[in-house]
Amino acid sequence: MSRGTSPEQDLPVLQSQGQRALRRFLHHRLAMTSLVVFALIAVAAFLAPWIAPYAYDELDLQNVSRPPTVTDYHFFGTDKVGRDYFSRVLHGTRTSVQVAILVAVISTVIGTVVGALAGFYGGLVDNILMRVVDFIMTLPFLAVVLVFAAFLGGGSPVRVALILGVVMWTTIARIVRGQCLSLREAEYVQAGRVLGAGDLRLIFRHMVPNTMGPIIVNATLVVAQAILLESTMSYLGFGIDPPTPALGKLISDGQSSMLTQWWLVVMPGVTIVVLSLAVNFIGDGLRDALDPESGKGADR
Repeated sequence: MSRGTSPEQDLPVLQSQGQRALRRFLHHRLAMTSLVVFALIAVAAFLAPWIAPYAYDELDLQNVSRPPTVTDYHFFGTDKVGRDYFSRVLHGTRTSVQVAILVAVISTVIGTVVGALAGFYGGLVDNILMRVVDFIMTLPFLAVVLVFAAFLGGGSPVRVALILGVVMWTTIARIVRGQCLSLREAEYVQAGRVLGAGDLRLIFRHMVPNTMGPIIVNATLVVAQAILLESTMSYLGFGIDPPTPALGKLISDGQSSMLTQWWLVVMPGVTIVVLSLAVNFIGDGLRDALDPESGKGADR
């Protein structure tokens, strides 16, 4: 939205900016490839109960520790008690994606609200909120997450997402605060004040929509971070509780025999790497597309 004009006058400008951003993103080959890869994996993961060849907890004692093969549809082999590893990795991916998306939503909402309030009001409100942000950022992140998990318990994807979400909002809070500090002096905000618009209307109707570019990019990158952190928590035993499969837990269970049964570590490990890289590349593409001065990254 340009300064000094009404939201209605800016609508064609916003539409054209959105169209240009979409066009740049569509021409970002690496980002588009990553989007297709992530979408295929995510769709397969969420359809796991229907497309997995076996139930993730189904035992087959006649096919124990079987290497990857297309025979009997054991694409990723079987584990020490004959459970199909492709089905378990598929369900573990579903868990990771669920947690990551929930973390992105929770952290983005908290960070946007805190950052917008700090940037809009400034002064004492800004000082108090930013000192809270500074304090949280000085804490050892993984240690704090593990302490929360130990006291609150891991268990379900929702609980793990809440634990991660309440400590991952500080970066977006700083970003939104910086944007709102400049936007609060915009002429359309001043005009809204004169017309009697309330603070919340000015913040969430006019200022926050003008920071959506950085918010979207940060939320995308949080998804990649959350996938890695959820896997780390599960690997250390503080994440998703059995019998629900989790990629980190699969690696932890298979590491003792990884020299002879490599697929128990490699398959979930490669899945984590592919998911994280795909989301990061999507975030890079969004950053290039949403930056009005960026054109170099669009043709990668």
